[in-house]
Amino acid sequence: MNVIRLTSGPIENNTYLVFDKNKTCALVDAPFDCYDAIRPHLEKNGLNLTHIFITHTHWDHIGGLAELKRETNAKIYVHKDDAFRLSIPEMELGGSVVQFEPVTPDVLLAGGEIIECGDMSFEVLHTPGHSPGGVCYLERNANTVFVGDTLFYLSIGRTDFEGSDFGTLINSIKTKLLTLPDNYKVLAGHNETTTIGFERQNNPFFR
Repeated sequence: MNVIRLTSGPIENNTYLVFDKNKTCALVDAPFDCYDAIRPHLEKNGLNLTHIFITHTHWDHIGGLAELKRETNAKIYVHKDDAFRLSIPEMELGGSVVQFEPVTPDVLLAGGEIIECGDMSFEVLHTPGHSPGGVCYLERNANTVFVGDTLFYLSIGRTDFEGSDFGTLINSIKTKLLTLPDNYKVLAGHNETTTIGFERQNNPFFR
C-alpha cells in the first residue's frame, strides 16, 4: 500500500491518497480544496480514485467532498451517525460558521465492515467521542490506521463540541486503537504521523 499525505483547507487538514500496485486508489477525508491538491498526483501516478473514506463530518474534513464527488464519482463512505451533516449547507463549529455544498453519501457505515479497495482491505472501527459517528480505517496488511481526529501525536481529539464526549473518546481509543500492535502507524487528520507504541508510552492522556 502506498500513501501520499497532502494538506489543504484553511486549517491545513491532512488528506491521504492510498493506492495499490494496480493504481486503485482511495482518499481519506476531503477538506476544502482537496481536489486541487490531489489532482496532480492522480494524473502523475495514473490513479483511479474509487473510494472516499470520511472519518467524521466536521466541516474541515468534508468541505471539498461535493467537488471531489463531482470530479471523480468515487463512492463516499461515512458513518450513519455523522451522515446528517452532509446535507446541511452551513455548519458552526468552535465559533466558526462555514458554508459548503451538500452531498449525498453512497454507503452508510455502522462499524465492523471490511471494505475492499483493489488489493487493500480496510476495517471500519467505530470510535465515537470526538464525533458520534467518528470512525477509523484500519489496513492490517500495511500496519496502518487512519484515525481522523480521534488520536493525535501526543494528544487526542477535542471534546468540547456538540455531540463530543471525553469519556467516550478515551474508551474508544483504549478499546479500538491501543489494542493494536506498537508498530502500527497512526495517520491523523492534523499534524504529524505517529505510532500506537509511541502514543501508548508517551501520550499524556494514557500515561
